[in-house]
Amino acid sequence: MTYDPTQDEKLTAYALGELEGAEAIHVEKTHDEYTEARQYVEQVRQTPALLPGGRSKAVEPSDGCRPGD
Repeated sequence: MTYDPTQDEKLTAYALGELEGAEAIHVEKTHDEYTEARQYVEQVRQTPALLPGGRSKAVEPSDGCRPGD
């Protein structure tokens, strides 16, 4: 079975820094396990900078949601 990160709403929320606590930790495990998830998170974090009027830099993960936290 292949993993499609675009179908994982929680992964998108994680990429945008919208998850906290145990929920963020659970998604972090998926992020670490699948290359596709890591690539997807990076793309989602960079998207706001590409949009007109978007942020000038990529979205950073919340404290405790970065690898190694």
